Amino acid sequence: MEGLLGIVNELLRLKPDRPEVQKIKTKLETLDAELLETRDAAIKQAPQLLRNQEYAQAIRTLNAVSEEVVNEQIEKLKTTANGLLKQLNNLRDRITTAVNAGQLNGLLPFVEECLNLKADQDDLVKLRKKLIDREKRRKARKQQIATQAKQLMQQSKFDEAGQLLDKTRQEYRTSAIVGIRQQVQSLSLKRQDIMSVVSSNLSPRNYDEAIKKIEFYLSEIDIAGIQDVELQEMLKDIEAKFNRKKRLVNFRIAGICGVVISLMGVTFGSSDLAWLLLVLSGGVVAALIAYEKTI
Repeated sequence: MEGLLGIVNELLRLKPDRPEVQKIKTKLETLDAELLETRDAAIKQAPQLLRNQEYAQAIRTLNAVSEEVVNEQIEKLKTTANGLLKQLNNLRDRITTAVNAGQLNGLLPFVEECLNLKADQDDLVKLRKKLIDREKRRKARKQQIATQAKQLMQQSKFDEAGQLLDKTRQEYRTSAIVGIRQQVQSLSLKRQDIMSVVSSNLSPRNYDEAIKKIEFYLSEIDIAGIQDVELQEMLKDIEAKFNRKKRLVNFRIAGICGVVISLMGVTFGSSDLAWLLLVLSGGVVAALIAYEKTI
């Protein structure tokens, strides 16, 4: 437009008395003013349309500006409007594809983002409510699973807790539930190890090892708030057997020492008797200890 108007002005400069050229100039100036007015109006209207999230309308308003008068401000507004509309459309396409495929997990953030770009989308408003309600139900189910597993653990029912967690659908396996499963597996293996030692035919020579293993295990689960009544009773039973065995050994030692004293007291004096008793009783004790380990 400016180039054409320049040519007309040059013609009038060379020959001013040309009415037809003057008319052309007037029309060109009027058209130029109208184009500038349209551009200025677009510069004013487009930002408001963008704030109102009317991206398509903003683009139409900006595209109505003639290329003759497009400036940097118009170009920036076009870039912004086109970018926002493209982002909006991409999100809607992604949401539609996911819904059609029944892939609702993790969809809520994209719906929220799309509604932030354009709030006036009734279908997405309804979808958001549906997803929020669904997430509440999922959260409640996850909490229920975790609670049930912990209750079974507190009763030392590790195998049952493991089965419950293993049957849990993948979508419910949060980091907390995975952590519980790992703890269940660890405690279950430790309990199995103890039960392999503490069997119905537990040898007296293994009482001490069994007691230590059970005590360590019970102290570990106590920190986690878990009670194992079965192993607590086993510990009491083994400790009772262990104490009876020690009393029996001590009784045997005392009896043998008494026999030694009665036999030796006839022949030796008191000082010799004390020395000999010490030597013999030491051998007796050592022998009994060795015997104890074999029973």
